[in-house]
Amino acid sequence: MAVDSLASQILERSRRTLAAARASGDGVAAAAARSLITALQHAEAAGIAATTAPTTGPIAGAANGLGASDVPRRVLDDAAGRAVVDHELAERRDVAAQLEDLGRHDAAHRLRAEAAVILTLTGPAGSAPQPPLPGRIR
Repeated sequence: MAVDSLASQILERSRRTLAAARASGDGVAAAAARSLITALQHAEAAGIAATTAPTTGPIAGAANGLGASDVPRRVLDDAAGRAVVDHELAERRDVAAQLEDLGRHDAAHRLRAEAAVILTLTGPAGSAPQPPLPGRIR
């Protein structure tokens, strides 16, 4: 039995949280989960170097055959998954601080609430993901 990477565990937990947040109308949790899912999936995307070389055919520069240019997604190791999460958290904290300086306290509070949701999805650095907190964060 293969052990899932930290990134795949966080993705799965984020997907479940997104569904529950949308059903309950929790916009903060939904935004945080959606953003984390997108960031992790973006990190999994193969770079341009991984694509197949174009061939000659009826469409210039296109690969011939159904799925001929598809490439597998990268598998993120625990360090890469943690780096994505850390970036998401740092970005929210930095922007929240900037918004506070501009007097946009409500927007800063929302970003800090999103960071709190991300922490519940991922746990502190180096630990296993934690279960989401019950209830809604507004």
